[in-house]
Amino acid sequence: MVPLAFALLSSAAIAAGCGGSDSPSSTGGKSGGGTGGASAGGTGGSSNGTGGSSGSGTGNALVPTATGYVENADVGVVGAWYAYGDNVGDDGSPGTGKCQKTAMLPDASCSMITAPDLTKTATDGFPPSDLATAKMCTSGTAAKVIPSSANTGPDYSNIFGTGIGFDFNNAGTAMGGKKPYDAKAHNVVGVSFDIDTIPDGFRVEFATVPNGGDNPYWGGASSGTSKDVKVGTNTVMFTDVGGPMYIAAAKRVEPDWSQLLSIQFHVSTGTAKAIPFSYCISNLKLITQ
Repeated sequence: MVPLAFALLSSAAIAAGCGGSDSPSSTGGKSGGGTGGASAGGTGGSSNGTGGSSGSGTGNALVPTATGYVENADVGVVGAWYAYGDNVGDDGSPGTGKCQKTAMLPDASCSMITAPDLTKTATDGFPPSDLATAKMCTSGTAAKVIPSSANTGPDYSNIFGTGIGFDFNNAGTAMGGKKPYDAKAHNVVGVSFDIDTIPDGFRVEFATVPNGGDNPYWGGASSGTSKDVKVGTNTVMFTDVGGPMYIAAAKRVEPDWSQLLSIQFHVSTGTAKAIPFSYCISNLKLITQ
């Protein structure tokens, strides 16, 4: 049984907002990560959930407790789930994110998370919506990207959307907070997960150290979204993770899988419209060889 103190520390440490070219996820900072940058998938187009690579879903299960905490000694994982977004502050508080504090925009112009309840996650963790099936669910709206006082063009850095994620090596601030996870040493070559619906602008991202500013993602070397994701079971091999495609290939940093921080299920933003979302992730597993 995980002590409540751990849940409090870990959720407070990683429920923070993030984004932009200086995403704290790339340095192991207290933010749970997420990316900003120019969202090439933010034109209203998205994954349609009709294609994609489906796997058996076999692997090392990362099963969350009632506070969203996960520990799997077989693959050396210890961490917790979190929610993040451009409207979420470093302490996990809603309404204090980069959209409000850096871009100086009102709440109505920023992304919004309606679930999980961010007023409770700092104290109660991020509980599964259904403990029996360990579904981690989120809903809300990814804002339409507009210019701001911080950026005269579309301000992707500060209006980058929202999502949920999981740190692979974060035992809470009392134990040093977010640290890199050595996937290579544990023979991890990919992940599998289930998803029930796929919002526009959806990306399966991986924060690593270093990452060149914005997180690489599944299919990111050639597409603005993880276009191969489909409803049901998906298998993501690390060899298919790259990009982001909006960064020139010569300037991209290849993911270092010996310094993996987190996986993030990101609803990215665009200039065409705001994007409502409601989806659940379950059966997250690490694939080993």
